[in-house]
Parts: sequence; structure tokens; C-alpha cells
Amino acid sequence: MTLNSFSLGTARPLVWVWAMPTVPDLKGKIMKYRKKPVVVEAVRYLGKGNMENREVPTWLWEAFKEGIAMSTTGTDPFIIKTLEGDMIVSPGDYIVQGVNGKLYPCKPDIFKQTYEKVETDETTS
Repeated sequence: MTLNSFSLGTARPLVWVWAMPTVPDLKGKIMKYRKKPVVVEAVRYLGKGNMENREVPTWLWEAFKEGIAMSTTGTDPFIIKTLEGDMIVSPGDYIVQGVNGKLYPCKPDIFKQTYEKVETDETTS
């Protein structure tokens, strides 16, 4: 963006005009993007402190210890602090540990559209 200035006469104040950069003509093309294949860890919260596989992953325990995840009532729902603000985790939601170790809740329908199970030989927690 460029900034141009000019005066409207000697007694008037300086006026600033913002010139927008020219945008190449895309001829109506809509750009499409594919999400990169990234493996994440996730656990499904069933409610009342229970997880789908009956084990709470170490990273989720650490989040509770550090105050990133917290319960307001003792069990349901609980909250995860994210960069976008506090997010509620309700029974049935997945808790995802993303690429940079950040946690976020994900509704079951979105999770099933976005992720597929990866079979591995290693056990992580």
C-alpha cells in the first residue's frame, strides 16, 4: 500500500490518501487449498471425567496441572484455554493436541470429517 499526500490550498490542512495496491485479475478463479496431512493425538471425552479409551493422556494431565484445562463444576463441562479464548469441552467432544502441542476441543462431526485413525505400533500418552 502506498501513502500519498497533497494540500488543498495554503490555508487547508494536509490530506492523506491511501492508494490500494493493484490486484492481479484472477478472472473469477477461486483458489482451493488442501489441508496438509498432519498426525495429531486426540481423545474423546465421554463426560464425568471419563475418556473413550479409559486413559487420560499425559499431555491432558499436564494441561490440568498447568491450568490450561480446568473444570468449573468438578466434571462437566470443562474448559480448555486456547489462543482464541476459553473453549468448552462437552461430553462427546474430542480433545486434540495439535502440531505445536496446543490443545483444542473438536465436535464429533467435525472430527470425523477432518481426521482418520492412524494405525501405529507405538503407544503414546
